[in-house]
Amino acid sequence: MNEDTNYAINDFKKELLEGNFNKAVKIQNVSKLQLNDIKLIANTVYFELMTQRKYQRAIELAKSYNLSSEKINDAINKNFGLLFGKHEYEAAANWASEYKLPSSEKTKAAAKIFETLIQKRDIKGALEAIEKYNISHDLIADYASTGFNNAFQREDYLDAALLGKKFNLSRKRILLAAVYAFKKYILKEDWEGFIALENEFNIISDSTYNEISEKERGPAIDIFFKNAVQKNIKRGKVKLITDILDSTGILNSKYSTVALRELVNNILVEIAYLHNMLLTGGNEKDAIEVKDHFELLESGTPANVKNSVIETAQAYHDMLLKKYYFEEAKAVKINYELFDKNIVADSLSAGLASTLEFFENSLSKGDFNLSLNVSKEYNLPKEKLEEITTNVIIDKLNKLQFEEAFLILKKFELGSSSEKLMEIANEKFYDAINNNHFEIASELGRLFNLDGKKTRESAYKAWIRYIKNGKYDKAFQIKKLHKLPNSWTHNVAEEIYQYNLQISRADIAKKIRTEYNLEYSFFDKIIEFLKRFILRK
Repeated sequence: MNEDTNYAINDFKKELLEGNFNKAVKIQNVSKLQLNDIKLIANTVYFELMTQRKYQRAIELAKSYNLSSEKINDAINKNFGLLFGKHEYEAAANWASEYKLPSSEKTKAAAKIFETLIQKRDIKGALEAIEKYNISHDLIADYASTGFNNAFQREDYLDAALLGKKFNLSRKRILLAAVYAFKKYILKEDWEGFIALENEFNIISDSTYNEISEKERGPAIDIFFKNAVQKNIKRGKVKLITDILDSTGILNSKYSTVALRELVNNILVEIAYLHNMLLTGGNEKDAIEVKDHFELLESGTPANVKNSVIETAQAYHDMLLKKYYFEEAKAVKINYELFDKNIVADSLSAGLASTLEFFENSLSKGDFNLSLNVSKEYNLPKEKLEEITTNVIIDKLNKLQFEEAFLILKKFELGSSSEKLMEIANEKFYDAINNNHFEIASELGRLFNLDGKKTRESAYKAWIRYIKNGKYDKAFQIKKLHKLPNSWTHNVAEEIYQYNLQISRADIAKKIRTEYNLEYSFFDKIIEFLKRFILRK
């Protein structure tokens, strides 16, 4: 061999040892090395790589230069042994899978993965490894038992319970660990962890509860009720308590165990308390959401819970009426179906009392449309309405608030007026006449059907006062309302007609002439025409 060839061989060998196979191919092509020399060099480099424990590079070299399958397999096996010896068990297991080593090799590595994760207290990772590497339970049962005991001793109760459940260890110890974890999550207020645990082990279920020792079951349920339910409800944490109860499905379960049925009832009592607290505080939106979400007014709800919600809603409704918030009170009535579907002892009479009181207040204030709405919305008894209306009218008459009294009489029909009302009306009728309040007297007489003669005389005197004071529309209304005969009104009307013509108010004069059917002579026609169109300034 010449010197150039020796250089080429050395360079070729160097690149192979470093794994630069592409560069090695270039050297091979340029130097025109013989195939036998290349094969010999490749074998030499392979043994050097194996000596250096660079098994992956040796495999790549053997495949690139078509070395024997025995060499490839030897490197594969030795690399598995290397990874295993370095405690790189996951890499060893993956290597065994990739190169299709005997299943015993993969299983051996996988078992070590599980054991290592148990030693590192990574129970979650260990359980995941079982599924990932399909590890036989028999092979790792001892490790699992040791892991369970160690996790329990260091108070990693959920890990212990999950491990025990996976390997069917002592049911008694698994449940004990689960109950300890149950209490621990609650006391730490780790609600996400608690929900996951409850869904995994169903502590609050007939089957599991009855398997737990009597020493543990009572305190566990008590801690749940006081800390997960009562405490969060008192804090007003609506969403949290809803998430806890919905995610665990506790309220949707039909329990046969007495203690669990009592738990559900106690929870519903607390939820009713939460609802009542929200509604009383004016938080109607959240209160109604709680009521609807937990079906507090449905047929299956315990009577004490349902009644508590109804009574609170009714008290809130009555409070709104007292504050004169009719629309708000009406919305509560509709939302809670008060005085209709949902009735408790004395609620009808109590609701009627508050509504009638509101009706009386609105009537006294002159809110007649509101009064009518209340009477219709609540279907108030006619006799009660008449009684209140009568009393309000009497009060208005006594206070000389005649216009309001008259409006009420016109808006609300009374059956037969009470003796007291008639007595007051009659008294005010004569007082009005004596004090020259003729329009009031005439209206009292008309509305209460009092002395017809004096009523008409009062109407006539009121008419004269209005027409002479230029209140022509008002005067004509009285004439029409009391049916004053033309013989009474003609002369004064004629006088007022002529007066308006004289002061050039021809339009008004014409109106008076028309309304009172005055005679219309040719001379009057000329004067009226001149005043209206020619002599107008």
